[in-house]
Amino acid sequence: MSINRAIALMQDMAVFVAVVEAGSFTSAAKKLGATTSSVSRQVSRLEECLHVKLLERTTRNLRLNAAGKRVFAQCRITLDSARDVLDVADQICGEPQGRLKIGVPKAYGSQVLKTIIPSFLNTYSSVEIQLLVTDRTMDPFYDDVDILVTITDKPVESLVAVCLGEVRSVLCASERYIAKRGHPVHPSELADHDCLSLGESALDNVWSFAKGRETASVTTSGRYIANHTEIRKDAVLNGFGVGLFPDFSVTDEIETGVMTQILADWSIVGKYQGQVNLQYPQSRYISPLVRAFVNFAKENLGAGAVQVS
Repeated sequence: MSINRAIALMQDMAVFVAVVEAGSFTSAAKKLGATTSSVSRQVSRLEECLHVKLLERTTRNLRLNAAGKRVFAQCRITLDSARDVLDVADQICGEPQGRLKIGVPKAYGSQVLKTIIPSFLNTYSSVEIQLLVTDRTMDPFYDDVDILVTITDKPVESLVAVCLGEVRSVLCASERYIAKRGHPVHPSELADHDCLSLGESALDNVWSFAKGRETASVTTSGRYIANHTEIRKDAVLNGFGVGLFPDFSVTDEIETGVMTQILADWSIVGKYQGQVNLQYPQSRYISPLVRAFVNFAKENLGAGAVQVS
């Protein structure tokens, strides 16, 4: 293939990758800021130029055929290489600048990450920060974010992971509630208490615990259900029962004594806890902007500064 022909196909190849990653022409068009018809035409044009069909189209979905999988893999590499070129240019420029998009879970974003954003912006005057605050699992390519904050002991393997520390789940109740209902000393006693669950799934009210080799699981119940940390905390402070929280969200309340940790000698088994990781795509070159934020977060939130080179 001549260089001129390859250059002519570059944009169509990028659109093809966007369609595959988005799962549909419509979703890709929204991401690219284009019309669905123009995206479809570009993929068709790529197929015509390559003389091969890449996608099996139905009224409901798209799927790659065998040829499409091979072409997609190579197009993905080409697109990643283009990003590397941009990263090299950023490195040459040296000074962090531009917009940094960060995907972060709701509670961690609103109670922890937000505390360092003003200082970071004041330090780097040519930088913009855009936070995408959501508890759904994000993908840096599909969601077009530069850094993901993940809370898990199993970070996404295809991404670089820089650990900031750990988040653990804790149970808490107000002194008023404990005075009225008592202080549970074993997980099984929670069955007789008012407990605030998230209500996100049928099993959110089943709480599991571990202490050494001993494990326990209890089905809880309560009058107040909320999948928002601040709302659950307000309910607990008002005496509505025992609540489950990420430890960072109740540190001040426990230290000041307005809330008491329940079953502190037991570990709670479940989601929304684990390592706090800053994750970003693998690349031979890390942009100054990503590097600056990772180092800044590590210095201000992590246990000791670990520089990313």
